[in-house]
Amino acid sequence: SLIVNHRFEARVVATDAVKETLKDSVDITIFIGDVNDAPVYDNTDPDGYKFDVDENMDADEIVGVVFASDEDTWSDLTFTLSDYVKGSKESELFSINASGRISTKSKLNYEDKAVYELVATVTDNGEDKGFKNLSATVKVTITVNDASKTYGQDDPTFTGTVEGLVDAGDLGFVRYSRTN
Repeated sequence: SLIVNHRFEARVVATDAVKETLKDSVDITIFIGDVNDAPVYDNTDPDGYKFDVDENMDADEIVGVVFASDEDTWSDLTFTLSDYVKGSKESELFSINASGRISTKSKLNYEDKAVYELVATVTDNGEDKGFKNLSATVKVTITVNDASKTYGQDDPTFTGTVEGLVDAGDLGFVRYSRTN
């Protein structure tokens, strides 16, 4: 809010429309107090924020930042993450700091899960000023990028036995196991 506890004084005069000499007045005081404005996210996309992160990155990898603001200059915003799909526990794999920065808590694996859906909630500190705390939410979608699988000189070795004769064009299979 732009107006904070302003006081205005005025005199109200009532005059009879027929006999203008009949009039009366009263002094009034008007107090305009602050109200708590809710925080808002800067993102207006109905699908919310969308971020990508490479798989197998170390913990504390920055995924992205959600931006929120509040018209109240005194407001101190806090952020939390929760599951978009209740009970999915997807939010447990990420953290969010006081600036809205979302980070991984551990390595993510594309083959385990490629897309995570979260809800970011921003809450003001209205209770500190005698108001109710207000908040806003936004959906956050995090896509895990599949890392290309390449093998170099330290490739694993394979051992096993051929079951059946396999020639070019034949249908057959090879059973193998990976070591190291």
